[in-house]
Amino acid sequence: MNAPISSLRATRLSARGFTADRKDQVTFEVAARLISYDAATGVLTWRESPRYGIPAGAIAGGKSGRGYVVVSLLGRKFTGHRLAWLLHYGAWPTQVIDHINRDKADNRIANLRDVAQAVNLKNR
Repeated sequence: MNAPISSLRATRLSARGFTADRKDQVTFEVAARLISYDAATGVLTWRESPRYGIPAGAIAGGKSGRGYVVVSLLGRKFTGHRLAWLLHYGAWPTQVIDHINRDKADNRIANLRDVAQAVNLKNR
């Protein structure tokens, strides 16, 4: 996990560290290098300062107008629940992430499940 930045798959160097190629999905290795996830609380925090004014250890992202946590990572926006899934399980979810208790900002792993869209729609 502490591999040199240049050895991480699907990355290239930039002025502020490293970024993922736009055509490639951010990998677990890259996300885990930049963001820490607490499965018990659902909070995402920066391992490294993403830019000036945001220190390492600060909460990553903020709430969108729809109530979801959204994190800007390497020039792209990701929902917090999908990043939480990636950081906990080591792979992107294959379907839709459902918040079991219907609280869109509650990203505790116990509250998330990878389900088909039809199942997600039933949880309203």
